[in-house]
Amino acid sequence: HAGIPARDAATRVTATAAGVGGAVSKTPACAARVVTGMAGVALLPTTLPAAVVALLLSGRTVMIEAQRGAHLGQMP
Repeated sequence: HAGIPARDAATRVTATAAGVGGAVSKTPACAARVVTGMAGVALLPTTLPAAVVALLLSGRTVMIEAQRGAHLGQMP
């Protein structure tokens, strides 16, 4: 917990969920908004950076089958 600046578990959990969702779906803004909406707390300033960083760290790795050819301009 020392490396994570969030003080409570709810903030860490929502930031992690937004990060995973943003990296998997390649849509960090939508993932952050959905997770924040489901949590019912105003945590967008925490979840959005987490989702963007996770997206950048995931690189070109595609986890959803329908997205595999999208970066090459191919339709699945």
